[in-house]
Amino acid sequence: MRLRRFCGAGLAHAVAVCAAVLVAAPLRAQTDAEPQSCRADAHAVRDARAAESPVTWPRQVPPLALTPSCWMSPAEWRQRLVSPGAQAAMLVDVRPAQHRRATPIAQALQMDLPQLQGKRFLMQEEVILLGTGLDHADLDAACRQLRSQGFGRVKALLGGAAVALHPTASARLQDLSASDWIASLGQGLAWTVLSLSKALDAAPAVQSPVDEQQTHRLDATHDLAIQLNAIASRKARGDQPGVSASRALVFIADASTEPELRARLAAQRASLGERPDAVPVYWLLGGWQAYQAQVASMQAIGTTAGHRLQAACGRF
Repeated sequence: MRLRRFCGAGLAHAVAVCAAVLVAAPLRAQTDAEPQSCRADAHAVRDARAAESPVTWPRQVPPLALTPSCWMSPAEWRQRLVSPGAQAAMLVDVRPAQHRRATPIAQALQMDLPQLQGKRFLMQEEVILLGTGLDHADLDAACRQLRSQGFGRVKALLGGAAVALHPTASARLQDLSASDWIASLGQGLAWTVLSLSKALDAAPAVQSPVDEQQTHRLDATHDLAIQLNAIASRKARGDQPGVSASRALVFIADASTEPELRARLAAQRASLGERPDAVPVYWLLGGWQAYQAQVASMQAIGTTAGHRLQAACGRF
């Protein structure tokens, strides 16, 4: 009875209110029931877009000719450490924050590279930049820019923080993640791949970031350290002026054989002794499979970055 009197008093308004109530209830039920399936549909669309896009495999840029006055060699660093009259320099750790936290360097200032421009108290100091060892292009450009702004005594240490942390063993085997390797391909390092991976050897040439001439397939049944030293020596003799400082070697195995091969290499290198002035040597963590997975992940992110995500079902 009340409803009839209400509708009679304002029929048009009541009809609108009643219709809104009747429509809203099933809409609420629909939106409450379907977000899971909507998210699944959105992920399916994203995955389909990624699958349709051809994979763009990274390539290393040509080797960078470093600015000689902007760099300090590991040998110069070691000589400085043992010279009694050497003047103390200001060490500045410009590695990414996660690296600075993981392996801090005693008595080094910690800051991001762009922050240096505003530190005028460093202009009259001898400043040595400590990078990752894989950031040659960034540090070379930063040194030249800082010098043009009045930082007349700034240099970067070749080999980066690893040399500062382990000055007598800069040729030790260093860990290298797939993401860090991909980032370094644009820094002007001349990479040589030492392959212990059957998957890499069988992969199409387009998947490798280096040319065939820069890939050496090692014999896993022979002494790995001897093979490494022979290749490093040949590389050093054949280097062009200005390029030798930017070279690096990386071992790539398969994920399944990586632990055994790395342990064997470490034992064989220990028997030969360290070579502090040798080319930096890295081991790709996770093997060739980790590199392929990282490229695929970056490709998927890049493919979906420019697309608008699908709205949840029932939402306008």
